[in-house]
Amino acid sequence: MLRKPYVAGQFYSSGSEALGREIESCFTSRLGPGRSLSQARPGEAFSFKGGVAPHAGYVYSGFEAAHLYLKMYESGLPETVIILGPCHRAFSETAIGVFSGEGFETPFGACENNIKLASAIAARPPFKFDDRVHQFEHSLEVQVPFLQYIYSAAKKPLKIVALCVLDQGFATAKAASASLAEILKSRGGDFAIIASSDFSHYLPPAEAAKFDKMAIDEILRLDSAGMYKAIEKYDISMCGYGPIAICFETLKSIYDIKPRLLKYGNSGDVMAMAEVVGYAAISFETGAEN
Repeated sequence: MLRKPYVAGQFYSSGSEALGREIESCFTSRLGPGRSLSQARPGEAFSFKGGVAPHAGYVYSGFEAAHLYLKMYESGLPETVIILGPCHRAFSETAIGVFSGEGFETPFGACENNIKLASAIAARPPFKFDDRVHQFEHSLEVQVPFLQYIYSAAKKPLKIVALCVLDQGFATAKAASASLAEILKSRGGDFAIIASSDFSHYLPPAEAAKFDKMAIDEILRLDSAGMYKAIEKYDISMCGYGPIAICFETLKSIYDIKPRLLKYGNSGDVMAMAEVVGYAAISFETGAEN
């Protein structure tokens, strides 16, 4: 079973050629990195181990996403990318739903699911196979065309594992990261983890930037407890804090990771608006393995 695209034609272009042009423009824009993949070289150091990417329509958040995916491209591309995203539309008793199908279909074609790794993850709580929660979820889907684009440019095959996080509580994040780290440690280091999240929703730009900085500062300290406290204290309306916590808590259990804020922006950077949504690109890169 291939998961069919749900937001193609809404969040990103529905045709392969138009989608390629759209993603390329995210890389070359002044709001993006300002250069195309043809001006970069695919890396071989594999220093990129994960990061935070936004999941709004590409016209608004594709520029921040391009900053993250250029960093990934230049650092070296692993065999498998684990994508963690929040659940916006589904209801389930599953804490974190693992996709069990053949892969995700996009206008670029099919992106293969690493079913062996997905099965190992689904066998450990709080994870469980649950394809229903993936059917209409955009936070995971919008990452796939960007990944396909950079992997195609590097002429490398790509596999993904898609994890939809319904329970974003701190206890679940800690349990999930412990299970995921144990599984990944036993399988070697050929993976990266992408946490899909937007930041403040529908605030004046200055307020969004102020509150988002509070959460981002905790992420850059790799302090998930501090991030949760800041979100609660200041009512920060970021939507993927659970995936972010799982991402960096997993990675710091395996590697000596260094977080970097690559780009912060908001939807008002594209066109003037009174209330905006905040977006950040944050990378987690290795120093030395623990």
